Amino acid sequence: MLCLCTIIACFSSYFVKALSLSSGEEITIQADFATIDEAKGMVVYEGNVILLQGAFTLKGKMIRAKSDDDNVTSFFANGNPAFFSQQRKSSDKQYVEGRATQISYHSKDKKIILKGNASISLGDSEFAGDDISYFLETGKMAAKGTKEDRVKMKMKPDAINE
Repeated sequence: MLCLCTIIACFSSYFVKALSLSSGEEITIQADFATIDEAKGMVVYEGNVILLQGAFTLKGKMIRAKSDDDNVTSFFANGNPAFFSQQRKSSDKQYVEGRATQISYHSKDKKIILKGNASISLGDSEFAGDDISYFLETGKMAAKGTKEDRVKMKMKPDAINE
């Protein structure tokens, strides 16, 4: 069993070394179990999974990492809910936090997509909808609602001037 854990740890670092949410910082992933499929360029982590890199955190019941050659192209997290947090700017102490049934990170676009009862909050402000796209570099967000569950925005008046 120790040998299997060592092999998983070696391959896991191989699949996540190129993700740069916080450039140059090491990525660590903790899980109860991991499965590697080299042919498909995929690693699946299961059981209270926590991915950390610098000021970025991604949590879920399951996180799947997809790679192309030596570079991670995306992470997909499922949970009830899955969760992410990212420091807004390196000079800022505020964190953007998001929750949804599914959260995916796409390295090419530097975009996080939240699906299913999605919400993103910053301080006392919250943006919610069925699907939300959040662009890490610009901080832009776009949300889509349904007829039954429209897009919602909650903001304190003081937050407008910050």
